[in-house]
Amino acid sequence: MIKILFLTRSLNRGGSERQLIELVKGMDKSLFSISVVTLYDGGALRPEMEAVEEVRTLSAGKKGRWDIGYFRRLLRIVKSIRPAIVHGYRGVANESALIAGKRCGAKVVWGLRGSDKNFALYNWLTGLSFRTGAWLSRFADLVIVNSENGKNQYIARGYNSARMMVIPNGIDVIRFRPDSQAAQKLRDQWGIAQGERLIGLVGRLDPVKDHSTFLKAAALLCKEREDVRFICVGDGPADLTRQLREQATALGLDSRLIWAGASTEMPAVYSALDIATSTSTSEGFPNVIGEAMACETPCVVTDAGDSAAIVGQSEQIVVAGDASSVVAGWNYLLNMTDEERQQVGRAARQRIVEDYSTEQLIKTTQAALSNLV
Repeated sequence: MIKILFLTRSLNRGGSERQLIELVKGMDKSLFSISVVTLYDGGALRPEMEAVEEVRTLSAGKKGRWDIGYFRRLLRIVKSIRPAIVHGYRGVANESALIAGKRCGAKVVWGLRGSDKNFALYNWLTGLSFRTGAWLSRFADLVIVNSENGKNQYIARGYNSARMMVIPNGIDVIRFRPDSQAAQKLRDQWGIAQGERLIGLVGRLDPVKDHSTFLKAAALLCKEREDVRFICVGDGPADLTRQLREQATALGLDSRLIWAGASTEMPAVYSALDIATSTSTSEGFPNVIGEAMACETPCVVTDAGDSAAIVGQSEQIVVAGDASSVVAGWNYLLNMTDEERQQVGRAARQRIVEDYSTEQLIKTTQAALSNLV
């Protein structure tokens, strides 16, 4: 049995947190003894993690950004478990994993996500944390990046490449599959009329998701077509939420746009969309695109991270920050017949099943971790 301790900032709702849950669910418990430790208590996904059989879920009880006392608690946890591997998941969890793991004689694995990050959109601590991570990366025994684009970007910005490998995210193709009945129920709840085309952006409200360009593109398409509606699924900070809603109102979208907030019925959400969209300026491996494709929903995405590689169809790849380019991608799909668009959806699911399933994620990760010890 290989004892492994996964360390993550929290279990709030997010792509990396979802990937961690799917990974530990599927790992072979006859080979790995697994503990998951969070820096912060709580989180919307914590009950789901705690429900995973044969996985211990603990917390270092961090109280806030400047609470450094959490590290003593973390160190006690690591010493009591005595793992062979401490695996950090992003940001401060990586640095904490490095220090605690090395002090306890464990191998240290880092998880890196995202790419092309524009630090001007965040406070100064974000940039400092990134530069600190670049310097410390040389001391990790293995660095796992979830996208080829991300790997190239991290190396270009000073991260050590010697022990770096790419393991793409995995999509649960059993959970994420088309569900026409659930889709129709949601469309009815949202007031989508028969024959209307629903275009959606699924993701947290965050500057890198560039909801602003999505709204601008929606306004442009509304001038061309009467049969389109739009929806944003996800939540975020109050200030950004207010700004985006004010922008939508100024663009005249109030009668054509739904703000759905966060949802736990994601397979139904994806199935209810005619087109899923990512206008992100920065991504690693975008889970929402893989999940939508697994639900046979055609996607229009910016060339951010590995989005283009996942979708694989050039006509559905658009320019980040360019609303007219997004509209062109939408029209490419909207101008198809229903059967043609359904065929695109079926091919999208097959692509995820073959290349980006959870089984592939688990198999590759287990091999990489086993090789360390």
